[in-house]
Amino acid sequence: MGDHDHAHAAALLDAYLHARYAVQAGGRWRALRIGAPPPSALLRALPGATRFGVITAWNPGSVPCDARRNAAADRRLRAALDALSPVAPLRTRACAPDGGWQEPGWLVPGLEAATLDALARRFGQLGTLHWAAGGPVRLRMDAAPPPGAAERSPYVDWLRDFRAQRAPATA
Repeated sequence: MGDHDHAHAAALLDAYLHARYAVQAGGRWRALRIGAPPPSALLRALPGATRFGVITAWNPGSVPCDARRNAAADRRLRAALDALSPVAPLRTRACAPDGGWQEPGWLVPGLEAATLDALARRFGQLGTLHWAAGGPVRLRMDAAPPPGAAERSPYVDWLRDFRAQRAPATA
């Protein structure tokens, strides 16, 4: 992984860690925070669920897209989620602290991490949220960790190994 890739992953990590996340449940928006357990009211609204995933289809690769393209991607993601689960997903939103970058998404009860990761890759998403009932909300990054990533947050699951991205040794 080159210095540019590390810098890009570090900038995205900081953006995801500082973003504000919320899910609409029980007629109210309820805040989610990486590293904290989800609100108990949210868990009460989803009885029986033991795993949860949050994903968006907006702005693949963290590159801004126009509203029409984002809305079409959101419809495709919703159709994919409906095909996976009999439980309807809940609307989510994520935004930068200053409100300048906003993305609606979906919370899916019962979603396994591997399925969430596959959907994220299919829809070009670098970061998703996932947690098990009773545990904290975790950020899943489809990247190798940049230097110092562990010090930024212990609640990040890195899906790629920086060693695997190096050129293989020749015999």
